[in-house]
Amino acid sequence: MAGIYNGAQAHILEKNPFALYIPCGAHSLNLAGVHAAESCAEIKTFFGNIQALYMFFSCSPARWKILHKETALSLHNLSDTRWSAHITAVKPLVKKPREIIAALDRTVNQLDLTADMLNQTKLLGKYFKSFESVVLLTIWYKTLQNIDNVSRCLQSESITIEEEVILIQLLLDDLGRIRSSWNCILTEAKLVAGNLGFETEYKVKRTRRVKKFHEEPSNTAHYHDDTEKNFEVNVFNVALDHIVLQIQLRFNMVKKTYMSLHGRQHGFRSGEAQSPISKKSSL
Repeated sequence: MAGIYNGAQAHILEKNPFALYIPCGAHSLNLAGVHAAESCAEIKTFFGNIQALYMFFSCSPARWKILHKETALSLHNLSDTRWSAHITAVKPLVKKPREIIAALDRTVNQLDLTADMLNQTKLLGKYFKSFESVVLLTIWYKTLQNIDNVSRCLQSESITIEEEVILIQLLLDDLGRIRSSWNCILTEAKLVAGNLGFETEYKVKRTRRVKKFHEEPSNTAHYHDDTEKNFEVNVFNVALDHIVLQIQLRFNMVKKTYMSLHGRQHGFRSGEAQSPISKKSSL
């Protein structure tokens, strides 16, 4: 439908030049998430390791049996076609991280792994016991829950344009609250990591220095001696800002179309709580 030159949109406009095009809300939200997952190296590594963990267990019945015996859960594949469903891939690591690590250890002790598989197992175990991993799981579990709730509502057959606009604004408000709650997220992650016996501090990394020429403007990345502050500025803030920006860019046209149809410049009708919006509130 998005093809403005040779797609369905173009053919409809040829028949009726006054037809209005509004993209699928769930698909637009999915694309916003896909772009957010590419916002920085740490986020790419995080989702890459979740996918590697799934592949490690799923490609071997013996390993999958060990995983299920330890966790009574299944891991899930990451899919770009339903990015909001990443919550199903993140949730097992949030709910039973200790058991998943134990399953990795059991594969090392009980199975005859190749040298490459043995090395991969150790690297995955080390990563998911790291404090950075615990922090990212905390961030993305909260973020993905909100995205998935809205995505489900947007797929309702009875949803209206107005409800879509309101739902997206509610989502942006929720993401804004997550963006301003870094200290709470950090405290929660330290408590969780401590209870699990995992690392409770960031690994100290070498500070990256960017050489600049005379009068050259500063790079968009910011570097801090404090590791926690550096993570907040260059990972947490970047990821949340990126996904908020992507959502705003992709849904601005929907909002403008709605405003033009109804001639509203100062908000929405009060007292309107349609079923998808009520559904989101109850999730």
